[in-house]
Amino acid sequence: MIKEEEDRLAKEQRLRKAVYNAIVTLSECVVEATLQKMLNSLDQNSWMEVIEERYLGRMCGFPLCANSVEVKNSQKYRIDLKNKKVFERSAEIDKFCSQECFFRSASVRTQLDTEPLWIRGGEQVKVFDLNAGNIRQQQQDTCGRSTFEFKEDEQLVTLLENLKIGDSAESDNEDNDDKISTDEEKKDQAHEEFYNLCCSYLTMRPAVSNTEETIFVPTIKGIVEGTVTEKEIETDKKHKQLSQNEKLACIRNKYHPNKLRRPPKIIKAKSLSSQLSHKVPENFYEGFKKTLSEWCGPETISYLQYRRRMDLSDGEDEVVTEARSITAQLYAGDNFINKRIERDMFLPSIDNLDQTKQRIWILADLLKPSWRLLEEKLNINGYGQQALEIVSTFHLSAANVILERKTCDLAVAVIFRLLAYYDRSLMDFYPSGSAVSSKIMQYFEQTGCDVKCYFEILSTVMNKLE
Repeated sequence: MIKEEEDRLAKEQRLRKAVYNAIVTLSECVVEATLQKMLNSLDQNSWMEVIEERYLGRMCGFPLCANSVEVKNSQKYRIDLKNKKVFERSAEIDKFCSQECFFRSASVRTQLDTEPLWIRGGEQVKVFDLNAGNIRQQQQDTCGRSTFEFKEDEQLVTLLENLKIGDSAESDNEDNDDKISTDEEKKDQAHEEFYNLCCSYLTMRPAVSNTEETIFVPTIKGIVEGTVTEKEIETDKKHKQLSQNEKLACIRNKYHPNKLRRPPKIIKAKSLSSQLSHKVPENFYEGFKKTLSEWCGPETISYLQYRRRMDLSDGEDEVVTEARSITAQLYAGDNFINKRIERDMFLPSIDNLDQTKQRIWILADLLKPSWRLLEEKLNINGYGQQALEIVSTFHLSAANVILERKTCDLAVAVIFRLLAYYDRSLMDFYPSGSAVSSKIMQYFEQTGCDVKCYFEILSTVMNKLE
């Protein structure tokens, strides 16, 4: 027993060595005689190893071909994380230089054994067909076949006799020998008619059939006789096609009206005129009158009066004007009279920011659009810096520095009147104490401000200036 086992292992080792040598030999380009000899030692799996070895050597997978192949450096595997699978991207045909070599390799593989040489027990001399024409012709016949051949009527009748219709599975508790008798089958009229109809179709013999069965007789007879063509089938389909209205009606019948989704609510967009509405909120003028009284403190009144005096002195002699400024400086001490009032106000700095200056710039940014609109209506330009000097004298707080758009329109008109108080060139827009020019009236009409309320608000400041 031991000797037999040793002989078996030695034989298996020798056959494995033969397979290995065959793979090594076919890894290079060989002639047809060598290939025929080595194929007797290979199986289908070892043939795939030959193709892989040649592909790694940049050669065509068929051993008789000396052409080279291009190895793609792209990713060879794809990982499907959802299904936890790995797929190979490279195709088998990429290992061959042409489709001809691929078909020849597939032809050889089909002729090889599935079991390896050491399991088969020895080599069997066999002549392999290295031409792929037979396989290609077989594939073309399989793919290009568009019709089916029917068997002879006698064979179909023979098979039909073995057909059992309406048999049901018996219970496990009943005996397997119990079957439905012939008398019970005849009682089922539907099965009997179907059986007779099938026999008539296959044997070309007329059978008794009702009106519903006669509808299908020409079609089945035509298929058996081979007279029904594809054109006739397409013609029947065209006749059975429905019109567009009929198709639409069928689709509507599938869905019940109650199951349809409700249409979305359409909300009309607000018109632009509503955004520019002239309606003034309640207590609008009273609220701004209170805000203006908070803004215009003693500093603002002093600044406006000083600028008015300086404007009136522009027409006098330079010597007199200089003398007045020196005298004013003498009485004022080290402080200049025309110094900005915001420099005298003290607020603690937060995050290294001067809160007074920040509030001035916030209010100035809010007033810019309305100021530009006023300049456009009055056809003037270059007064923005003077208006900013007036704003810098206001007493601003966190409560009165933020304004709405309509409030900004009214505030700009008030600041413009304060600017005209000391700049006499702008008094042309104010012919009298309670009247304005037509251009300012156009501005009030566009912004929706009331002229009467405008002069009432101005009176709180103008009375202090007189």
